[in-house]
Amino acid sequence: EVCKAQVPAISQNNDGSLWFASSSGGVLTIKDGNATVFNTGNSPFISDNYVNYVFCDREGNVWVGQREGVGVKTSVNGKQDTKANGFMLTMTENGRNFSNCDARGITQDRKGNIWIATENEGIIRVNGNVKQLNSLKYKQYKEILGNIAIDDISYCMEDSHDRLWAISNSGSLFLYKEEEDRFVAVNGLYHIMANSLFAISEDILGAIWLLTDKSLIQLVFDEKSPEALPKIRTFSNEDAQGRRIASISEIFRFKNKFFIGCKEGILTVEPEKMRAIKGHTYRLAITDLTFDDKPYNYLDS
Repeated sequence: EVCKAQVPAISQNNDGSLWFASSSGGVLTIKDGNATVFNTGNSPFISDNYVNYVFCDREGNVWVGQREGVGVKTSVNGKQDTKANGFMLTMTENGRNFSNCDARGITQDRKGNIWIATENEGIIRVNGNVKQLNSLKYKQYKEILGNIAIDDISYCMEDSHDRLWAISNSGSLFLYKEEEDRFVAVNGLYHIMANSLFAISEDILGAIWLLTDKSLIQLVFDEKSPEALPKIRTFSNEDAQGRRIASISEIFRFKNKFFIGCKEGILTVEPEKMRAIKGHTYRLAITDLTFDDKPYNYLDS
């Protein structure tokens, strides 16, 4: 059942074990050729066999993002075993309970904070020691709280310059402002037009790559400051790339290459050979063109 279901996420732990999220069978783990399945029938850290995401943190704990909550399988001396040790998180802040979240992505920043991207509860930050439940503290970023514009977030990523990004399937790109403790949409500032953002990653040179519904976008920052504006390159239909991209696309970095899962197979990108745009100073951003009173987007190019 696990193998036949959709596998939306895979993660590798410090001990070499592989963890697979299943859309109907819970979580499958493989180590040294032996497979173990954790599900609602045998595991206290799984309350819904529809698992969207698995993430292994630096301490060896496995975070399980489910359709109706987040569970943690705790490690033993930094390693995992076949015992079903763990728990479901009870996440609250100022009397609000957002434990029943639809978790879509989980990551860890340099400070050890866990960031959970959800479909219905915005972003949730967790800090503390999972082996000491009373130490866990939760912070929610949600539209109604005024610290993010929307509630459907698909993934968070911290880059090598300590910038924390968040993306949404609705096309929004957010940058975390630590001094204000909120996420700010930067689509307009960066002139990014996208109906959906599927994935975000950083290349070996420090550029940020976005996978949209129609294109691949490269953001190159000359400065490390969060206020710096990037130089932007877009690879779309005219570059024979956009038509290949579909909603199931994913981007994976291995050494100095990106592998992008597309509707026409696998697209390989070498960022070092595509390094941007040198010696240009931009003073004008063109956002639209009109021909005979018709917007360019409506014309057949």
